[in-house]
Amino acid sequence: MSNIKRLFFLATCLLTLNFRLLAAEGMYPPDQIPTKIKGLKIKPADIYQPDGGGLAGAVLLFGGGTGSFVSADGLVLTNHHVAFSAIQKNSTDEQNYLAQGFYARTKAEELPAPGYEASLMIGFEDITEKILKSFTPQMTPEERTRALERAIAQLEAESEDSANGLTGRVVAMLDGASYYLYHYRKFRDIRLVYAPPQSIGNFGGEVDNWMWPRHTGDFSFMRIYCAPDGKPAEYSEKNVPYQPKAFLPISTRGLNPDELVFILGYPGRTYRNVTSYSVAYNQNLVYPLRIRIFQEIINELEDESQKSPEVDLLLSSRLKGFYNGLKNNQGLLAGFKSENILGQKKLVEKELVQKIAGKPAWQEQYGNILPEIQKAYDEYYTGFERDMYIEYLRYVTVLADALTIEKWSREKAKPESEREYGFFDYQIARTKRDFKVRRIGYYAPADARILKLLLNHLAEFSSAERPAFLRELIQDQPADSAKAVIAAYVDSAFAHTRLTDADECLAMFDLSAESLLDRQDPLITLAVAVNGELERIEKDQKTLSGKMLILKPQYLSALKNVLGKTVLPDANRSLRFTYGNVEGYQPRDAVFYQPQTTLAGVIAKHSGIEPFNVPERLIELATSRDYGRWIDRELNDVPVAFLSSCDITGGNSGSPVLNARGELVGCAFDGNWEALTNDWQYNPALSRAISVDVLYVLFILDKYSSADELIEELELR
Repeated sequence: MSNIKRLFFLATCLLTLNFRLLAAEGMYPPDQIPTKIKGLKIKPADIYQPDGGGLAGAVLLFGGGTGSFVSADGLVLTNHHVAFSAIQKNSTDEQNYLAQGFYARTKAEELPAPGYEASLMIGFEDITEKILKSFTPQMTPEERTRALERAIAQLEAESEDSANGLTGRVVAMLDGASYYLYHYRKFRDIRLVYAPPQSIGNFGGEVDNWMWPRHTGDFSFMRIYCAPDGKPAEYSEKNVPYQPKAFLPISTRGLNPDELVFILGYPGRTYRNVTSYSVAYNQNLVYPLRIRIFQEIINELEDESQKSPEVDLLLSSRLKGFYNGLKNNQGLLAGFKSENILGQKKLVEKELVQKIAGKPAWQEQYGNILPEIQKAYDEYYTGFERDMYIEYLRYVTVLADALTIEKWSREKAKPESEREYGFFDYQIARTKRDFKVRRIGYYAPADARILKLLLNHLAEFSSAERPAFLRELIQDQPADSAKAVIAAYVDSAFAHTRLTDADECLAMFDLSAESLLDRQDPLITLAVAVNGELERIEKDQKTLSGKMLILKPQYLSALKNVLGKTVLPDANRSLRFTYGNVEGYQPRDAVFYQPQTTLAGVIAKHSGIEPFNVPERLIELATSRDYGRWIDRELNDVPVAFLSSCDITGGNSGSPVLNARGELVGCAFDGNWEALTNDWQYNPALSRAISVDVLYVLFILDKYSSADELIEELELR
């Protein structure tokens, strides 16, 4: 059987996998919601309907996370950290909404959120056959990856209808055993409505990030606007609030331990179906190097932010992202080792090899899979560290844009069907919008420091290993003496580039390759050289991906047929359903964490020093026990955050948490430190989602902010 025929066969087999397990683990596609969930008082059809109805019709792919409609007037609840960039971009030294909070009492006072998009799923379809037909047996692994990318781009382009705000996105299920095209209505006029001060919305800061117990009011409200005819549109004063087909009612009853809850959201990416070779690659190479780089970039940005309050504000969003990434990777690396995930994967593979060897038919079908996967990864390891530093040059915002502009000058000369993924016409329109957004509050000296840092690291490699553009710059100088040359080069490049200006960026974007080079912009010149290196790296990546397109579905088939394992689809930024209970956990011997925190805990953490500086008004409310109607009678306090055994990951930030009746009870914002490896292996004893309790949201709106107009807009039950 040819590889291509085998792919068709495996797609059929793997699609028959039983997703309807009654287990805590699982991020279920909306049409695969389990039919029997103990305690659920509504039907799966009440949660998801193919025509966009049900509770799922209120859930959005929102910014970098998830959001949900909570009123008939397009009001969206999400996390403070999801809205962070919008808050920061609208802030000034004089009017610092991050520090002070923000509330628009009228719609006219709502602030634009540049760069934000919200996508509402309106349907999806199985396109497996269309994708797999793009492969031929004669293709090399690299050609196979390129064929896949072009097939995806073509299908997405066909679903694009910008006049009506419609777009599509292709996702792979079960490592390429099947493919789905998701259809969305995409909104670009998003406005900030309410944000608590950072001392509430980011209480505990990076100290408490990923930790429990948690006392963070991580929520904000935004609103989606559309044209008067109801179609998505760019920002305009003539636009009106969008009227969603569905929005979520809010429960004021409070939660009880062990109570059933479920989450609808857009989890980013999980890796539970990978082999030990992928685990080893990330454990031994990726995470240690990423931790090092993130920490060094943070040090540079922190030092730069000390120059003035204005610079500190400009860099706040960028720093928050790097801090979050750093702690996440630190937790992942620690979890990999403490839970011995690599060892567990190897045990599964050892058992698989043994059983395959005992049956000739299995030996013929599956015998070469693991050796071939190992060989593919071994070949890919070569020059990894150097190449990772080269890839991280994309963290230099203005250079990343230069790389895109330079590559587009070459790609646009090709027929669209022959271009690299990311350079189809429908994708380029989005890219040009991004240029403008990234220049809002752009601070070039921070970019210059990051570029110097990365080039200095590349200079640490031997002369032969250094990329050609760096060898030309520093010759054979040792790294220490090369620093001065690199610093002078970067300073000169930033002094003479025109790419820090959004209009200049867009002007260069429309030039031919020849005309672009004639501009003699130093960062474009650097981009030519860096793109040469990146295309070499991408060629290797595409080769590995192309091999995995064949090998990974075979591996999953072996897990199912040989070991009898149930294989659940990894998260891939498509809408998913997960359920669990409000419950605590035992992180270590003799320690048990209760599943709920309260306002009393917020006050107990108060030190007067950031990130534990509680606003005076909140202290007054807590001291006088002025809880209003937002008290939980069992706790005799205002609940702040809660744990659940729902299975989530990054991208779920802002996801609505609902009770058995389908009423909103919280907003997910984090996972716990002990289970950061949840993306790689679910642990029912430790894996917990952390959510802000909707009673705390309502308490802050009511008693702290007197946001009466906003509360009146919500449907409270």
